[in-house]
Order: sequence, then structure tokens, then C-alpha cells
Amino acid sequence: MKFYNKKFLKNNYKKVTSLTLMSAFFVVGTASVSGYKFIKIIDENVDESKETVCFVKSNKDPEILLQQAGIFVGKKDRVFSDDNLNLIKITRAIPIKVVTSNASIEYNGVPASVEEILSQNNISISDSKPDSYEISYIKKDSNIIVEVKRFFDIEIEEVDFKTKKLRVPEGNIKETLEFANIKLGEFDECSEKLEKKVCDDMKIFINRVEFKKDTCKKEIDFKTIEKESENVKSANEVLQEGCKGEKEIVKEEKFVNGKLVEKTKISSKITKKPIDKIILVPPKNKTKQKHGNVNSNFLINNDSNTVTSSDGRTFKILKTCQGTCTAYTTADSSSYTSTGIVPYRGIVAVNPKEISYGSLVFVEGYGLFVASDTGGSLLRGKVKLDIFMDTTEECNKFGVQHLTYHIVFPDK
Repeated sequence: MKFYNKKFLKNNYKKVTSLTLMSAFFVVGTASVSGYKFIKIIDENVDESKETVCFVKSNKDPEILLQQAGIFVGKKDRVFSDDNLNLIKITRAIPIKVVTSNASIEYNGVPASVEEILSQNNISISDSKPDSYEISYIKKDSNIIVEVKRFFDIEIEEVDFKTKKLRVPEGNIKETLEFANIKLGEFDECSEKLEKKVCDDMKIFINRVEFKKDTCKKEIDFKTIEKESENVKSANEVLQEGCKGEKEIVKEEKFVNGKLVEKTKISSKITKKPIDKIILVPPKNKTKQKHGNVNSNFLINNDSNTVTSSDGRTFKILKTCQGTCTAYTTADSSSYTSTGIVPYRGIVAVNPKEISYGSLVFVEGYGLFVASDTGGSLLRGKVKLDIFMDTTEECNKFGVQHLTYHIVFPDK
């Protein structure tokens, strides 16, 4: 049995032509007697096609003719022939992978149209247009894999409102961006979650986000401090001139698509400390308090916003108020305050909504008290403070006064 391929026929054209003409009469004359004939075999794969001419014994079964030619045909391969069996065409089966929204099937078969492949695997495409599926051939190792995937028409809008119209395969947003060669930076924002499945007519917006650091310097004003001195020569005598300081502020700037949209302060550092201005002033007189606790002498320092007792205790002024003040006492030693204690000299009744129980209240001219009681006139707002005293005579002497008082707290 002899085989002739295209290369042989091309390189030996003249010889083959003359040989064909000379032998034609012989073949015609002997074919019916001997039962042999020439056949042409085309063996097709996805990426190549081979043609072979063979001299075989006549038979009506193409597979027997192929066996005589020594050509193996698999179960999944397809064989076509003309009516006279002079031309036999083999289409080889290859690995095929079908991927849709609800199916992923792999099998060996003969390449066909998308509709035919989906029909063979009983995959319905009633939920979409038939032309939304595309076929692709992928070479993997020594095999050719046919993939059938559904595609969607979408729009992606990036910087400066530039819109890209794309046809992308089925998958999630992350896979779609990779398919479109769009890379997201660490801080870039996408209008859709990356895990979300892509669908027809979807619009995706990409914001390019960038962070930058901005460093600036700012002046720090100096303070003016009054210092008491017995040797003041003139009013507001300057002992030390003040000097402004400087601090370095670092801010983080957020840019979206090249535009500044937000600034956030992330650090502040003093690079130059301010120098306070010191003014000498005459000493202030201490004020003697008339009533209150045992330590009746207090000094109010307006500069440091403190009250200092004669025994050296210092209290920070938290709040300063003015209002109507009265005094009260009790003849019954078994009576109790609203906080559950026996009243004693050194407590004051308040409105607990304005001054919390337990707060320290310094009343100018009278001393330091603890907020421990309340009353009807206090709750109605007619009176601000009601100071407890030992006798009715003291209460009558106190009467009704408009006083300045301070909510204070022990200064560490």
C-alpha cells in the first residue's frame, strides 16, 4: 500500500503528473477487476489539517477503508465521506469546556457552533440572547480546549468621565476589570463590590484615590503673665518681653480623580517654644471671709483661675456664677438633708440639676461649702444657693443677698 502526501506531490509535480496519466488507463482497466482504488483522506484538528492519498481495496464502509489506510478513529471523532467514497474527512474530538451562569461542563467532543454545543449539553439560553455566547479556542499543553462563555455589554467610567463600552465574559467585577486591563490602586474606589456578578447594561464607576502629606508651619502666641512684686516702679512694668513660638503641622490630603476633597490633621509638633511676657504688678490684698469652714481666709487668683486657702490648699475654678443666696437652719437635730446626712455648718443647698451633689462651692465673702441639700425655692429657680447656718439669728442677719460663687475642684 502506498501513500502520497501534498509535499510529495508538490516536489515531484512533473513525475507525478506523467505517472498519473500513464497509470490512469491501467487503474480504470484494472480497478473493476482487482477491486482497488485511490482515496483522499483529510484528517482535521482545531489547529491543523493533514491530507493523505491512499491506494486501498474498495469497500462501502468508510471505517474499513480508514483501517486499511492505518488511520485510527476515536468514538467521539466524526467521519464524513462523499457518495463514491473517494474523499473521507475526519474531524477529531477535543476537550470542550462550557461555562454559563448555571453550569460548567467539560467533555470530549467535536467543535461545533455555540448553539449546537449548548443544545448537546441541554443548556438553556432562554434567559439571554443566543448571540451573548461566544466560543474561544485555548491551547493548553498538547490539547486544544474549546470554551463557550456568556458575554455581557457593560460600561466602565474612569477619570474625566471617559467611558469605555466593553463586551466582557461572565464573572465578577474583579475578573471583569482584569479582563479590561484596568488595575485598581490600593485606595481606588469602585462603585460596585468586587465580588458582585457582572450583568448586561451594567455601569461601573472607578474613582482614582491618592493620599498626599502636606507640611506647614504655624505661629504660637505667647502668654502675658502678671507677677506680683513689692518693688514695682511703674504700672505694668515689663520684666520679660514675649516671643512667639512655632509649630509644624502635618496634614493628610485626599485627592479623588486629581481633585482635593479632604484634609485631615495627623500630627502637630512644636519646633520653637513661645516665651511668655512677664509684667510686674503690685500685690493683691487677701480677702477675709466672714463665714464658712474653719479656713476662712482665701485668695482668688484671676490669672491662674484658682482659689487658695490660708493653709495652702489650691482649688481650680471650673465655673463662676452669680445669683440670689439665702440661709437656713433646723431646730430638729434628727432631721436629714436630701442626700441623707445630718446638716452641718459647711454645707449648702443647691438645685442638683445645675450643681451636682458633692460639688465644692466657693462663695465670695463666706468661704467653701459642699453641695449636700436642696429645697423648693431652689428647684423652682427663685434662689441659687441656700447656706446652712447654726442659728436662726445668723440666718436672719444673712438675709437675702446677690453673691458671686464658683464651682471649684482641688488642684493637684
